[in-house]
Amino acid sequence: VKATARLAVVIALMPAIAVAVYYLMPSVRQAVDLSVQYFSYQSDHAAGEKVVTVLMSGRNLKFSNVWDELESRAFLPLLTG
Repeated sequence: VKATARLAVVIALMPAIAVAVYYLMPSVRQAVDLSVQYFSYQSDHAAGEKVVTVLMSGRNLKFSNVWDELESRAFLPLLTG
């Protein structure tokens, strides 16, 4: 029971500390704001699966393009050696 209470206090304090650091440290605020701007831009310009594209930073689109290129060629020999 004591450990659960302590864990609850720590979990409750973490967001409060994060907000305090955000408002008290300009460098942290700037980094967070830049990240939010980046992901907002990516979300606005992502095609199709917006959430997946933003979370994967466009890697799913790159993989899709590479897969399409391999598919247009005979890629089975590449896989079997």
